[in-house]
Amino acid sequence: MAQHGPSVPTTAGSTEQIDVLGASFRSILPTLDAILATLLEQSTSDHPPGSLEASSQVADKARELAGALEEMRKAAMELPGGGMSLEHIRRVAEALDREADHRRSILRAFGESEMPVVGEVLSQRRLGEESVMPSPARASREEED
Repeated sequence: MAQHGPSVPTTAGSTEQIDVLGASFRSILPTLDAILATLLEQSTSDHPPGSLEASSQVADKARELAGALEEMRKAAMELPGGGMSLEHIRRVAEALDREADHRRSILRAFGESEMPVVGEVLSQRRLGEESVMPSPARASREEED
């Protein structure tokens, strides 16, 4: 079962699921390993295969590797921001970091500030029965008496 990334808004305003872990992104290590094993076998074997056969084996794996890399490149370009340059990505990341720091400082200042309204509400709750304004439960009990 394919796992999907988060929903991503498109330019039309709808959202689409991105298959991040799907077949588009797969390990190329087995293909590289097969190429290297073939080359090693050809260079160290007492009975190396003929040059045409050896070239064919390596060429087939090299084409497979190139195809896999091209598939992954296309899939990466289809991701939101996939076409952005590294410099643009860095600038966007820096701007987002600055915005996050700004928002954290606002929240920190908000958390450290005194809030007289909240303090007043809490002190009235502590007074409970001594409160000037009767609670709805207390008012209904007084009406029953």
